[in-house]
Amino acid sequence: MCNQTNLENVPTAVHLFAFPGPGEAFLPRLRSVLLHTSAVTHAHWNPVRQGRFVLSCSGQAMYLWSEEWIGEGGAEEEMAECVGIPASAFNMPPYS
Repeated sequence: MCNQTNLENVPTAVHLFAFPGPGEAFLPRLRSVLLHTSAVTHAHWNPVRQGRFVLSCSGQAMYLWSEEWIGEGGAEEEMAECVGIPASAFNMPPYS
């Protein structure tokens, strides 16, 4: 018998916003939208380095986002990448 979990209420998109600092007008702005074909089941901000985010769709990969990428001409840019995990029992801890 196979147990199957229905994840139709779990999002496949993650919206990342930039919020203004203290003393600035409160006008959040959308920075990035990360779209996935599978449900996003785990997501964590890096507790040590601001501007770094990781998520998982319960597969054999981690998806990384960073605002620390330096593009051509030295301008800061956002970057997203997929890192495959070659482990048969890979699992990220749940949302914190």
